[in-house]
Amino acid sequence: MRKRLFFIPLFLICIAVIAGNYETVKLKGKLTGGKSSTQQVEVLKSESELLVNFLDCIGNLVVEVVDENGMTVFNQTVDTCITNTISINIKGWDAGNYIIRISDMGSGWLEGGFVIK
Repeated sequence: MRKRLFFIPLFLICIAVIAGNYETVKLKGKLTGGKSSTQQVEVLKSESELLVNFLDCIGNLVVEVVDENGMTVFNQTVDTCITNTISINIKGWDAGNYIIRISDMGSGWLEGGFVIK
């Protein structure tokens, strides 16, 4: 039953990407579980939000967004066994370069950059 619940948000996100509303934020790095980033987490960006989709139960992850001045503009701990998707409202954020960093409780991390115009 748990695996089926992961497919519902994934399906909705795929529809949004196909419709052209979202672009994929490329992630690099690896979480402690050892799977590649594309098998664990997907980040999509629109003009108004970031969608962070957790494709597997990985445990607790810290999701942080940092602006080009190194200031943290978003920080949240997520239990990915309970929550498969979070939406980060970026509407009203200053134009510029940002980095999203997703880290586990070990030494693993994923990171990707995006631009707000």
